[in-house]
Amino acid sequence: MSKSMHAEQGEPSPHNHHLQQFLAFLKQERGFADATIVNRERSLKPFLGWLVAEDVPLSTVSPVVITKYFTGIVAGRWKRTTVSFHVQSLRSFFRYATGRGLCAAGIAESIDAPRVYTYENLPQGPTWEEVKKLVTSVNGTSPVQIRSRCAILLCSVYGLRVGEVCCLRLEDIDWAEERISVRRPKQRKAQTYPLTTEVGNVLLRYLKEVRPRCPHREVLLTLRRPYRPVSVGALSTMTRKLQKRLGLKLKRYGSHVLRHACATHLLAQGLTLKEVGDHLGHMSVAATRIYAKVDLVGLREVAALDVRPLVDCIQQCEQSAAPFYRVGEIQALRDVGNLGLGGVA
Repeated sequence: MSKSMHAEQGEPSPHNHHLQQFLAFLKQERGFADATIVNRERSLKPFLGWLVAEDVPLSTVSPVVITKYFTGIVAGRWKRTTVSFHVQSLRSFFRYATGRGLCAAGIAESIDAPRVYTYENLPQGPTWEEVKKLVTSVNGTSPVQIRSRCAILLCSVYGLRVGEVCCLRLEDIDWAEERISVRRPKQRKAQTYPLTTEVGNVLLRYLKEVRPRCPHREVLLTLRRPYRPVSVGALSTMTRKLQKRLGLKLKRYGSHVLRHACATHLLAQGLTLKEVGDHLGHMSVAATRIYAKVDLVGLREVAALDVRPLVDCIQQCEQSAAPFYRVGEIQALRDVGNLGLGGVA
């Protein structure tokens, strides 16, 4: 029986052991978020399965093999951003594999990615009116709707990542001080927010009426046995289905776009990029810079500026500045020497 037939019949891939060790490395040693690890796994499984089908051992993978994968299997089907994301996953995996002697050195550095400009796209999120519409759609009394309302409000009000919502624990909610503490896996720290009245009431209702009694400390749990924490994929899928059911026309669907909507709404309310970045848990303003493209108030202020004084100042500086010469001109070097060194022999 061929290896491709083994793969079709659902038998475990020969590379599955290495993949699982790599994912454990990302979580335990690199501190990656669960959502990132899930995406890495989704990116690598097709490639590793293709290696099995092509009968290529991991130890013999070369840049030519990588090129064959992208030009044969992927060509014409994936966008630049998708290809770039998969390249990042492959580079990360092969750096790990090289360090453990599983493949030849230099594979990761040989994988080229298409150029993707950091700020080429606008933040892809719904409007705040669409967010309100989404929240209203889960205003029912069923256990699923009550739990869904909790997740959607946490993502929208605080701009939380879906993985941070899934990791929220009972002890993270301080009812006496009306605070909620959120673990930030990327920054490896916790951030405290005021517990708003609406979010507090929804969480309290869920805890009293819906949440199953079990040993798990995570706030959001499955509603059927065996009870366990809700997964990132389940919450994202739930949000995506609700958005499509409402007929929202978005470039992307899911829970993460609510984080974009939160940031855009805060900018529209007059908060600075620094304040928005602090709210989202960004380590630097650079991570928040993309939202400047949707800061209509700020853009209008820039457009209304009178730049004529600035132009005049630049022209005056150019006239009084030292002349600029091409490299290698002897006379130019003498002129510069006379200006600053008192003469050149």
